[in-house]
Amino acid sequence: MLSEACAAASPAVVVATNPAETSSTIDGVRHVVDSGLNNLTSWDPVIASAEMRPAPHSRAGLLQRRGRAGRNAPGVWHCLFTQEQFNDLDYATKPEISSSPLTAVILNAATAGVSDAQSLRWLPPAPCPSNFCAPAPTC
Repeated sequence: MLSEACAAASPAVVVATNPAETSSTIDGVRHVVDSGLNNLTSWDPVIASAEMRPAPHSRAGLLQRRGRAGRNAPGVWHCLFTQEQFNDLDYATKPEISSSPLTAVILNAATAGVSDAQSLRWLPPAPCPSNFCAPAPTC
């Protein structure tokens, strides 16, 4: 089992990516190395396809990753970005639906009989929480 193999290894290190933000806990993780990037899927009209690209993450997402270090014992979060870069990030991660390709949604709607995709009621963007502030980490 993965957690048993990881617990036997010492020291345990996580190179932070999107899965590092899940609620999964791997015993023995003492170090998290974080680039500050997040893999985002977006539509590229030039190549007419979806692609995944790294982009700066949000403060909230990075703080979630920081929590992976030392869940069961003392740990260290190693930032590959500066305090100033962290402070300049958006507070929260934008909802994935706001940047995801809608190809599958439109095809499913067409299958369901919708002939005009613009007639669908799309979700409005959420207001920006200007009064929120994530605590500054120590990198």
